Amino acid sequence: MARAKLITALVLVIVGLIVVLQNTQLVEIKFLLMAATMPLAALLALTMIIGIAVGMLIALGLSARKPRKTEKAHRAGH
Repeated sequence: MARAKLITALVLVIVGLIVVLQNTQLVEIKFLLMAATMPLAALLALTMIIGIAVGMLIALGLSARKPRKTEKAHRAGH
């Protein structure tokens, strides 16, 4: 199962990189009162990195809330 997840993750990363590398034209982005011009590839890569970071933070937050089965069994025994 872990191997399938790893393969899926690698395929998604490769697909993401292909999309990023094929979109090199300049675009103007606006964020609040700021504006910048950058290659679309950089914007896509930045967005992908932010998405991965948010997903990891949410996953870590959810896993920290759930008591682990070993801790639960240990508490019940005492």
